[in-house]
Amino acid sequence: MSNLFADVLIIGGGIAGTSVGASLASEIKVILVEAEEHLGFHSTGRSVAVYAPAYGSNIIRKLTSESSILFTRVEQKLSQPILSPRGFLFIGRKNQSQAMATLHEELSKLSSLTSMNLQEAQAMVPAIRSEYLEKALYDPEAKDIDVSSLHNYYINELRSYGGKLLLSQRVHEIKKTGSSYEVICNSIKINCKKIINASGAWADEIGQLAGCKKLDLKPLRRTAFSFQPDNWEYKDWPVVIDCEENFYIKPETGSIIGSPADEKVDIPRDVYAEEIDIAIGMDRIKAALNFKVHSVNSSWAGLRTFSPDREPAVGFDPQDESFFWLAGQGGYGIQTAPYLGRFAADLVLEKNIIPSSKEACLKSELDPSRFYTTK
Repeated sequence: MSNLFADVLIIGGGIAGTSVGASLASEIKVILVEAEEHLGFHSTGRSVAVYAPAYGSNIIRKLTSESSILFTRVEQKLSQPILSPRGFLFIGRKNQSQAMATLHEELSKLSSLTSMNLQEAQAMVPAIRSEYLEKALYDPEAKDIDVSSLHNYYINELRSYGGKLLLSQRVHEIKKTGSSYEVICNSIKINCKKIINASGAWADEIGQLAGCKKLDLKPLRRTAFSFQPDNWEYKDWPVVIDCEENFYIKPETGSIIGSPADEKVDIPRDVYAEEIDIAIGMDRIKAALNFKVHSVNSSWAGLRTFSPDREPAVGFDPQDESFFWLAGQGGYGIQTAPYLGRFAADLVLEKNIIPSSKEACLKSELDPSRFYTTK
């Protein structure tokens, strides 16, 4: 078994692990281990990602907003777009008028919304059924994210600074001796000073291996599928979302991605779409949009992992000052990764944070210790 040394070991090769690794590798020695044969095999590689500044909780919106300029910097370095125009169209029936009013009130504080009647919404998405829609809201600021290019950018940055990425190395044992760890993986042993737990749905399991308490993270399964309606040209449509998130569709070149926007409690594993969830999603979509669909082209599922309060857990464990949590990003991990990766790196490096600054506020709001008060 090979023996390696690092200042920091990152566990997990999705967008969370690679983004923090890219920010750290220029300053310290970093090793990243991934249990699977490919990086981003689970949530990152299955994400139907959009950049939506008005989407999510107040904390998520702050993280997304702070990521905006960093997305621009990535695009400048790559000389290619990572974000591209898309837009969100929220639609509602008559019996969803209260939900639509609440959504309008919340989002109008954050985005330049346009309220639309049936004819205006159909001008944008002609497939909307006349008998279905009462009102629509359009958010022009939502954008598509090129997840693969963003993930590969962080991978290449990490490597360019000398960081190591090791695949097929599942963590089996974590021992702490004095101020360092010994981590046993499939075929290597790694000695390190700090661990960053960016293992997604497996984060509680990794925490327990290190002797930490569980944060009670919950992996929630979400279903997605692709199909090709043969009666519309749709590639330039916005994302269409039920105002209570009972379904969404995201048009792409050559197909449409659909989802029942489900959140089924699951366990850390390689999840698959279930036929019943695909059927539910398609029924909801076809009730709202006049699609002629002969079959589903492909389907998949991913785990969106949430903490008990549905906000990310980012910071050192309150009982182990060398074990760092970077977990619970839920469905917002891609759009927040540019800022959250850099912010987490600053915390790991223990850089000075000015009291009462936005960083100090976020550090407090994201601190994993909030989950220890009831245990």
